[in-house]
Amino acid sequence: MNENELTGLLESLRRMGSDDLNVEVKESATTLSRDVWETVSAFANTAGGIIVLGVSERAGFVPVENFETEKVLNQFVSGMGDAGGRGKLANPPKYTIERVELQGVIVLVITIEELDPSSKPCYVIERGAQGGSYKRIDDKDVPLSSTEVLALASYGRATPSDRDAVAGAGADDLDETLVDRTIDRAFSLTPRAMRGAPDKQTKLERLNILDSRAMSPRLDS
Repeated sequence: MNENELTGLLESLRRMGSDDLNVEVKESATTLSRDVWETVSAFANTAGGIIVLGVSERAGFVPVENFETEKVLNQFVSGMGDAGGRGKLANPPKYTIERVELQGVIVLVITIEELDPSSKPCYVIERGAQGGSYKRIDDKDVPLSSTEVLALASYGRATPSDRDAVAGAGADDLDETLVDRTIDRAFSLTPRAMRGAPDKQTKLERLNILDSRAMSPRLDS
């Protein structure tokens, strides 16, 4: 991002009189704002966004005086867990930092990427997942409800019930074409796991698709 792009971005916020869904401005003149981690969590758990450090919303979205760029930058990097110690966040997102000159002052523009759903939620460690997970709504970082946290944490993750046999279902309920494709793929990816399986039924039991304890018609090999 160059100065003209940043100026245009801040001018848009100035007209609205506040931050917006995708951009958060923080003064952080001499030290990093403590609530920056809430914003990182919110952007990571929603759709990503931009954090501008060294700019004052209260003063009309202009650079703060005597902004300690390097100190604040190092504090942010450390808090993200990229300075050799423990960071402030669990499941921190990817990010980029740019130094951009604005009215003769170097400010920091940090782009936060949205996390992959399987890695959510990003949360403030000292508050735990239930109290430190946020989402972005308009210009605010809003705590996720316990239900939302559970839904995110469960995304794409198997639970014990996923392995339960379906009552009344048997091998003959399976799509034979898909069965053949699945077995072929298993042989190409994990040939050892399929070694010595004499028939189709045993192969699917090896893949945990069929329950060997369940009573069902056997598939032809």
